Amino acid sequence: MGSRKVIMALGALAALSVATGGCRLGGSMSTETALNQLRAENAALKEKAARAEGEAAELRAKLEGSRKEIATLPVCTRIEIGDLSGPSKDGTTVDLLVKTLDGRGRFVPVAAEISAGVTKGPLRALRFDADQVREMYRAGVMGTYYLVQFPASRWAPGDVITVEVKDLVTGKKHEADWKLEK
Repeated sequence: MGSRKVIMALGALAALSVATGGCRLGGSMSTETALNQLRAENAALKEKAARAEGEAAELRAKLEGSRKEIATLPVCTRIEIGDLSGPSKDGTTVDLLVKTLDGRGRFVPVAAEISAGVTKGPLRALRFDADQVREMYRAGVMGTYYLVQFPASRWAPGDVITVEVKDLVTGKKHEADWKLEK
């Protein structure tokens, strides 16, 4: 009876091997073709990864080199409101000459947002985005500054106006106060 089980098992195994011998991966692709495709895809991915690693190494090298130069650039450490600030000649605006200064007291251009308001009222009544601030840049016989203009109707003599400059490169905020005399 033991040999009969062995013969039946061998018969079943033979039938199974005949039935699965014709099977292919994916239904119509031979095993060899599928393996060749996977090998080709693997090689392409390895090449793509090597290229990406090379590009990343190049960018890291550029960044390291840039850091040295960037560290030498002056940055805004404080702001001042220029002495020639005040009401415009026609009285329609209050003109503030905002000077962004580096650690040595020299004007330095900034990518920034500026906001201002009356200290005793809503502090940030007016806001200017980086594009608007860029257009406020002035350089001439009166020096270099950002001309921040406000409608005169918003202010009264004696008001203290606080100006805040947010440097978008460093993230630092700088404030200065200015009192409207006339």
